Amino acid sequence: MINKSRNTYVLFPDNYIEHIFANLDHYIVRYNMEMQRTYVSSKWLKAVGRAREDVLGVPIDTIPNVSSSVSVRYLNTVKQVLSTGSQNQLDLAWKNAKGEGAISRYVLSPELDGSGNITGVLSIGFDLPSSSGPLPVCSNQEPPASSPACADLIQTIEQYLSENCDKHIHLKDLSALSGLSARTIQELFLKIRGYSPSQFLRECRLLKAHKILQESHSGASIVAVALDCGFATHAHFSDSYRRRFGVTPLETLKKQLR
Repeated sequence: MINKSRNTYVLFPDNYIEHIFANLDHYIVRYNMEMQRTYVSSKWLKAVGRAREDVLGVPIDTIPNVSSSVSVRYLNTVKQVLSTGSQNQLDLAWKNAKGEGAISRYVLSPELDGSGNITGVLSIGFDLPSSSGPLPVCSNQEPPASSPACADLIQTIEQYLSENCDKHIHLKDLSALSGLSARTIQELFLKIRGYSPSQFLRECRLLKAHKILQESHSGASIVAVALDCGFATHAHFSDSYRRRFGVTPLETLKKQLR
């Protein structure tokens, strides 16, 4: 490992990965610059209930057995590490393949080659002990992000957005859900997550549309997919999709139908 500017950077040759991580009891996943999994540990595979060949080389649009809101948080953190070259950390609430709930902490570090260029991300996770007792309150009067309860509330809002991304949702709806003002919600998202509620909602819609197009075996109407995923117009959907995935919706569909 190399320590640089108080951030941990890691460099592991491919042929040493299995040897280095074989005996570590952690959730370990390695990603390349295209955010495709190139390595997953046995503990991670057991937790998600998938075979290694099913998850390697696959972009992290979704994470097995994890809600879309959690997937989006994790995805954005991987993006941030790749773009900034700085280590990041996040806690995720999720359920394993047996339906058992857990809270895990992931530390994501950029990987560098011999020249110091970022080549991917190494994610190492471990389960946190369950906590008990009432949660502190997150309110309009409290400075944004100063309470752990605020992060929990943001996760609740994200869950709502991901489950209702096909609907027209406004900030007033989120205010009614959370009891916070629209301004406080915006500030919390930006300070805790680094993105706005509308950006999160758009990501959920795009991931849903991407999944539908990838799983279509008989062809699908691009316009219908756009509307079903909450986009007001086909043009807006196609433009957002191309910027997010680098291809048009039609190109994704044609690739699937080959």
